[in-house]
Amino acid sequence: MTDAKALDKAAADAERQQRDAGAARTERQRRQTRFEQEQQATRQRAQRAEDAGHALAEARTQASAAAEAAGLVSNYGASLLAHGEAATLTSAALESAQQDLRHTAAARREQVAHLQRRCDEAEQAAHERARAQDLRDERADEAEAAAARREEADAAVERQGQHLLEAWQSHLDAAQQLQVPDSGDVLETLAAWTASLHGDNPARAALHRAQQAASLRLAQRQAMLQTEQQALEQEQATLHAERTRLQSGEDALPPPPAWRAPGAREGRGGAPLWQLVEFAPAVPADLQPGLEAALQASGLLDAWVTPDGQLLDAGGAPLPHDAQWLGRPARPDSLAAWLQPATPAEATPMVAPAVLQRLFEGVACGEQDDPGAEAWIGPGGRFRLGALAGAWHKPRAEFIGYAARAAARARRLAEIAQRLEELDLAHAQLQAGSAQLAADQRQAASEWQSAPTDDTLRAAHLQASTRVRELDAARLRLDQAEHALRSAIQQWEAASQTLEQDAQDLALPPARDALRTIDRALLAFGDRLHALTSAARACHDALAEHRQQVEREQQARTDAEHATEQAAERDLLAEEARIRLQTLRESVGAKVEELQQRIRDARQAVSSADLELKSSNEALRLAGETRARAEQKVEAADAILSERIASRQQAIEHWQGFAATGLLEIALPDAELPPQAAPWTIEPALALARRAEQALLQVKDDDDAWNRVQNQVSQDYTELGRALAALSHRAQAETSDFGLIVSIVYQNRPERPDQLGTRLTSEIAQRRELLTAGEREVLENHLQAEIASAIHKLLRDAEQQVLAINAELAKRPTSTGVRFRLLWETLLESGDGGAPVGLKAARQRLLNTSTDLWSAEDRRVVGEMLQQRIAAERSRADADQGGSLHEQLARALDYRRWHRFRVQRWDGQWRPLSGPASSGERALGLTVPLFAAVSSYYSQAGHAHAPRLVLLDEVFAGIDDAARHHCWALIREFDLDFVVTSEREWACSAELPGVAIAQLQRHEGIDAVHVSRWTWDGLAKRQEPDPDRRFPPAA
Repeated sequence: MTDAKALDKAAADAERQQRDAGAARTERQRRQTRFEQEQQATRQRAQRAEDAGHALAEARTQASAAAEAAGLVSNYGASLLAHGEAATLTSAALESAQQDLRHTAAARREQVAHLQRRCDEAEQAAHERARAQDLRDERADEAEAAAARREEADAAVERQGQHLLEAWQSHLDAAQQLQVPDSGDVLETLAAWTASLHGDNPARAALHRAQQAASLRLAQRQAMLQTEQQALEQEQATLHAERTRLQSGEDALPPPPAWRAPGAREGRGGAPLWQLVEFAPAVPADLQPGLEAALQASGLLDAWVTPDGQLLDAGGAPLPHDAQWLGRPARPDSLAAWLQPATPAEATPMVAPAVLQRLFEGVACGEQDDPGAEAWIGPGGRFRLGALAGAWHKPRAEFIGYAARAAARARRLAEIAQRLEELDLAHAQLQAGSAQLAADQRQAASEWQSAPTDDTLRAAHLQASTRVRELDAARLRLDQAEHALRSAIQQWEAASQTLEQDAQDLALPPARDALRTIDRALLAFGDRLHALTSAARACHDALAEHRQQVEREQQARTDAEHATEQAAERDLLAEEARIRLQTLRESVGAKVEELQQRIRDARQAVSSADLELKSSNEALRLAGETRARAEQKVEAADAILSERIASRQQAIEHWQGFAATGLLEIALPDAELPPQAAPWTIEPALALARRAEQALLQVKDDDDAWNRVQNQVSQDYTELGRALAALSHRAQAETSDFGLIVSIVYQNRPERPDQLGTRLTSEIAQRRELLTAGEREVLENHLQAEIASAIHKLLRDAEQQVLAINAELAKRPTSTGVRFRLLWETLLESGDGGAPVGLKAARQRLLNTSTDLWSAEDRRVVGEMLQQRIAAERSRADADQGGSLHEQLARALDYRRWHRFRVQRWDGQWRPLSGPASSGERALGLTVPLFAAVSSYYSQAGHAHAPRLVLLDEVFAGIDDAARHHCWALIREFDLDFVVTSEREWACSAELPGVAIAQLQRHEGIDAVHVSRWTWDGLAKRQEPDPDRRFPPAA
């Protein structure tokens, strides 16, 4: 056993010595390698220090050359960077020397930059001087050109003035209607006016006075002719009416008294005296006219004779205003000897002869007046009624007796015929006078409109004034340019002197190229200075690193020598331990070796068993803990599962209960719900819940949304009840766990709103199908016959109306010769907003073919077009959610929505008004067709003297003054009456015979409007008094 221990000790000692020897050899090798590396680094550092020295010398050479070029030789020579030893140049010294040279170079660059700015100022001043010189030359050329243009404009003024003078002389000499007195003086005034244009054109003013005088003269002639014409027409109408009455056998009536009430004799019994009597046979013919004259002058001839002779009617009321015969006491020399009752044509006379006889007997009649008689009639024409007496004479009797009345009718007819012939002759003379008056008016208008215009002269004057202003402006610009040139020369001279002075002070050349060379040299010196500083710093660092590397090489040599000695000593100790171990092994033998191996194996088995025992115990403990945890989890899972199954079943029941309310079907009308008869299972309930969640994903379900919906439901339920009550229906609500459930009582049975809506939708669809079939039948039996006929007539009338408007436009072009026409055309066929599809073919049939001659194809085309219009309007009404059937049909059959109006003007060919044209032409193009349409409309009136009124707001806005006169002339041509408003137009045009004007005026800060009234009579404007003035004008 002792031998074995000694052997183990020797083996362990030998192994340890062997490890120490190996470690010493490794350390020796590492130290040797490091020494060789340090030797190599020392050689590299030496080479680098040598290269840095050469680079420093080269950098100093280049920096010296750059300093010489930049003019900094003295500053550079005094610096450490130029001559100092690299080993002695510290970093602070290098930085200080570099900053000094940099500051010197920067100062020199600033001096160069200052001189460059002076050069810029001098060059800018030279450029400004050149530009000012060029501008002065241009302004001089412009002044010369402006002077030439002024001379040309003055000559043009003289030429235009002479042309205008000659034109006015020719026009005044040729004028017949608008003759100007003292035309020579007017032309002399015009000659002076052409040179100045001060005031109005004297020739135009004189012609205007002549035009006003001519207008007054012609208007008086026209008024006189119109008065005579009206008198003739009235007399002719009266004579024709009288002749018609006389030819029909109607007797002439004595003139009624002025105090007789109209209709006083209507419905009254009786007759006037002259219709009831005739002359007695014994009355000589030569006394009959005198007797009738006395009766007519006294009023007895036409006095009313009642059957009973009473002054009151049957009710006791006074009779109306009229004259009536009254019975008076009988006289022996009465009228009964001169008159007798006429033989009536009817069986029963209107007044009994006895009554007439009694009335005659109460009036005295004879050659001499009896003072005792109340009334007396003389056959010579004299009469007396009480205190009233008088006399009259007639050549013949006209009213008493049938023969007298017949003779009077014949005479009157002959007189009427003769008078009508005279009136026809007078009418022809009036027509000739009217024609001559119209010719004179046209000639006067032509002479006024063809008068020479001074627009060309005014344009020449305006051009001359413009040329004068241009010349003055050109001369002013020339003066400004000369002043600017002098100022630029002074600034250039001052800038040049400043440049020379600063260059002398800074010892720098004044030339820009030389300054640029110096500036580039300074930049190069800065680069060389930077390179020199870097080279000096690199050389200093290279020398310091070389010294440090030499020290590191010496230390590495010492370390390598020491490691070699240690390695030799460790090798010797290891060899001695090996020899001892070998000697012990040779002396003890293999027995100790075997024993040692068994001991090692037993130790290894014990260690393995201990490890396995520990591992098994740990596994057993962990398995027990895992089992206990698993059992606890199973119990908890069973409890959760039971709770979840109960909760799920409750949720399914709740979900089924909610679906039973019908609210889910309203929210998801397309969802298929499981049957409610049996409880739901998980599969259909889950599928329905997932579908509802997907469909209602966008619906908010927070508390705010829920409260808002609840409030909205209450409001909606109230509105629903109010709406249903108006229709004699009612809604009922039931509160449940899921909210308010509403049903509508319809036909005595509660219905859910969605089901009722579906039911009503189905009924609407069915009725719509029935309506569609009914519509087709109506279209075939009624619309195609009556409506199409009406549309046919309306379209034809519209076409005729357009033709009438175009005829009016063709007869009345503007004074400038511009003509317009109106087009009524169909819109483009489209289903949305345009004309109905098929309108073109249907319109051709509607316009060109009578409905009585339609073929089956014609009826089909028209019917399809009308059906498409009705269907389109129904779709539109459904989309807008409104509109009755009457409104839909009215809109569908409104042919005006299928067409549009367009205005064209004649410009060599008919062109759209929207084409190239001035704003005045476009406004005129919209105004003239308007007048033509109004005139055409009023031409259909039944009475020729009916008002032809047109109302215009902001009349003729956008039309120039010349075109406005044309518009007023068109209004008169179209014979229109007007009421217009305008901000500036007073309608005081020579084309209008009379205008009443109300001018409204107000002032800022005064809440009142003043109305001044004026009238225009075609010649002048006069202010009129205000008939509505409440207070008299101030004195």
